[in-house]
Amino acid sequence: MTAGVPHRVTDRVVAGVDGCRGGWVAVRLAGDPPAFAGALAAAGFAELLARLGDAAVVAIDIPLGLAEAGWRAADTLARAALGRAGASVFLIPPRPALEAATHAEASALCSAQLGQGCSIQAWGLRRRIFEVEAARLAAPAGGPRLVEAHPELCLATMAGAPLAWSKKTARGHELRRALLAGQGIQLPAGPVEPGAKGVRVAPDDLADAAAAAWTAARVAAGRAEPLPDPPAAGADRHGWPIAIWR
Repeated sequence: MTAGVPHRVTDRVVAGVDGCRGGWVAVRLAGDPPAFAGALAAAGFAELLARLGDAAVVAIDIPLGLAEAGWRAADTLARAALGRAGASVFLIPPRPALEAATHAEASALCSAQLGQGCSIQAWGLRRRIFEVEAARLAAPAGGPRLVEAHPELCLATMAGAPLAWSKKTARGHELRRALLAGQGIQLPAGPVEPGAKGVRVAPDDLADAAAAAWTAARVAAGRAEPLPDPPAAGADRHGWPIAIWR
């Protein structure tokens, strides 16, 4: 169910997506300049993507594209750009490690080949990474352009510097809402209606999706910057370029 002001199909529509408890949440922006046009949630990413079919660009806070060997340059560059806040960007191991049966096996493979184990946080993204990959492969041609974004990188670009306050603190949350409002993205005060039983959207999930949507609008307008620039071409087995946009 969509919350907030309904969009008009004739407007330029983009969206940002973040994972939430039990599923996914999307924030839609429409118009020029882009403004909040509703939020929706779903248990599965394929369902959510289908409901965002009229969006020109969908920016998602999940790794899109896996390296076959080595760390992704996008992650190391994003960490460097965020400075002390860079720990919020997880180093995503190559595909063979994420395809391992257990975290211990994945970490051992990374240690042997890369000199550093696979973090439990990166391993925890494994199910969502492959869920999004499957939906992307199955999506019909002509659908939204999918790009990868990281909310903290989006917000740092918005603010001109990495944010000093965690999104889990009251001050950090209010700062994020204020930054988004300054860009014309007024988030609703109330909760997002769940798209399926068991889906729960926390306030920071909604703010993260909105920050990704802001970057999606920049991508659609040709103003966004990829890390690396140009994106790493051919690193993923599906031929997808690997980059985090801001």
